[in-house]
Amino acid sequence: MAGYVLVTILIVLFSWLLHECGHYLMGCALGCPMIMTLNSTYSTVGTATQLDSSLIDAAGPLITIIEAFIGFYLLRRFSDRRLYPIVFVPFFMRLLALGISFRNANDEARIGLALGIGKFTLPVLVSAMLFYLVYRTSVEKGYRPRFQAITAIVTLLVSTGIILLDQALDIVLLG
Repeated sequence: MAGYVLVTILIVLFSWLLHECGHYLMGCALGCPMIMTLNSTYSTVGTATQLDSSLIDAAGPLITIIEAFIGFYLLRRFSDRRLYPIVFVPFFMRLLALGISFRNANDEARIGLALGIGKFTLPVLVSAMLFYLVYRTSVEKGYRPRFQAITAIVTLLVSTGIILLDQALDIVLLG
């Protein structure tokens, strides 16, 4: 089990950085000077258009969604439980973002507002889609509640650590 916990920790860290890199790379591709920390990515000068802002906002969740589908495919192909966090962590991240949007509009919520479809339409749709991948994988593989709980607790603890470390130290990773 210690090996699984270590793999989960590494997947959480990788997923978080991959998500932020999506924002960072899109901003750079649009010509915006960007800053990336552990838990945030932003333009140092703003963006030229609302479209640019929405594209930057969408890049992180899009990478996270792609990651979940890759994990789903790998689990169906190889049936290795250590791959499960590749499906679970993206769901957790987007569900957390949905929850945070009650206080401060996050990626999909800002896009929804820009499109005029409401703050929660996209976050709920994305979270529901990712939940489906988690649910289907769990049912097909017969993952037990204890295994699910370990995955969720490790993901929660590492995610909390990333967020608190980012708030405390504000370490610039790129930019």
